[in-house]
Amino acid sequence: MKPELAWNLGRLVLVTAAIVAAVLFIYTPWHTYDSPRECMIEEIRLGLDLCGGIMLTLEVQIDPDKIVTADERQKTVERVLSVLERRINALGLTEPQIAQVGDTRISVQLPGTTDPQQARQLVGSTALLEFRKVVKAGTPGETPTTEEFDEEVLPGYLCDRSPADCVQYVVKKEPLMTGDILSKAEVRINPNPGQGGGAILVALTLNESGARQFRDVILQLKAEQDPIAIVLDRVVYSAPVVAKSLQDEARRKAAINEAVITGQFTPEEARLLAAILSAGALPAEIVIKQESIVGPTLGRDSIEKGLTASLIAGLAVMLFMVVYYRWSGMVANFTLLTNLIVLLGILAGFKATLTLPGIAGIILLVGMGVDSSVLIFERMREELRLGKVARAAIDAGYQRALTTIWDSHVTTLITSLILFVFGTGPIRGFATTLSVGVLVNLFTVLLGTRLIFEFVKMRKVERLSI
Repeated sequence: MKPELAWNLGRLVLVTAAIVAAVLFIYTPWHTYDSPRECMIEEIRLGLDLCGGIMLTLEVQIDPDKIVTADERQKTVERVLSVLERRINALGLTEPQIAQVGDTRISVQLPGTTDPQQARQLVGSTALLEFRKVVKAGTPGETPTTEEFDEEVLPGYLCDRSPADCVQYVVKKEPLMTGDILSKAEVRINPNPGQGGGAILVALTLNESGARQFRDVILQLKAEQDPIAIVLDRVVYSAPVVAKSLQDEARRKAAINEAVITGQFTPEEARLLAAILSAGALPAEIVIKQESIVGPTLGRDSIEKGLTASLIAGLAVMLFMVVYYRWSGMVANFTLLTNLIVLLGILAGFKATLTLPGIAGIILLVGMGVDSSVLIFERMREELRLGKVARAAIDAGYQRALTTIWDSHVTTLITSLILFVFGTGPIRGFATTLSVGVLVNLFTVLLGTRLIFEFVKMRKVERLSI
């Protein structure tokens, strides 16, 4: 086999493999889903601006007396990021994006989320879990009081949701236990609903030291008389009376490794509570500085307009290329289609998120692909005007245009990398799509388009339709 033929066959295999792999990453036939997934088109994830959702800007409140150096401040922010990621992932929200922006600020994007109250509680809750002794439980609508310095009044979790059912509690300020004892929390079906408990509960699994500590606390209380309040961020979620069976178990065993939180929880409230508890407490207080909500209607409108603009632009460019460059224009159109397929395959394969600025980057990619083809074709025309045969014109066209193509793509890549490093949110989405698009365009121009012309050369065509 001639070296030239072997080289061209290698190019053909590489280009074909790239196209096939891209299509497989986009459609993933090995994955099956029973129902449509929010914020997804096949395996391409859509950003907040395309599917709607909530974007929050948070600021970590750094205590200057406790955290002095820049390194300590950065470590605190990183721990906050880690806790937020665990909370959001445990709740199963669709493709969240969490990133540090600036020194102490964090950007949280929750595509597909429609409940701002849930979002605020999820990311804004400190998750300080305490077990406190109940001195007195009020009745719905009553506000109990206390004059003891070691006691305080805390509201129940229903006070925000249903004031008519609001019960407040007088509890001891000093906690019997804190959230350090917790290993994990999960939602379960309540086997004994009633008596203030709903159909579901949140089960707490305690760590080894916490299980022993919980057993000691149970033995300190009076069975069937003393309630114990489970308090999260100064809100009482449950205040069950210590059952005699539980105290008997504490006398028999050296440790009790489970506790439960019961109440009239909705499934969403229970899942949110379990996610917050499982992720642990934040190492510092955070404040919501900015909140914006993108409705799904605006997202759908953005998708439709973006796709329409891309389709019109693409068809207009492809028609122009065919009219102006004839058969060679069809080769350029092949480059454009290959660019788009491979680019979308890469976005799907690397779980990147497509945003409205990302669609703008795709449209810009179409222009860059056409620009590269025009440079090559015009060089070929110049060589043909000088009387060179098609084979020589093809070689000269690529050689003379290559430097210009490299320069334009490298400068664009540098610019997009700068945007990615220093930009945030939509700017990063644009920079990501543009960076990947530049590399894909180089691949298709230098391998895909060139491959077609190489086979033209092998057939020793005398005239070139350009």
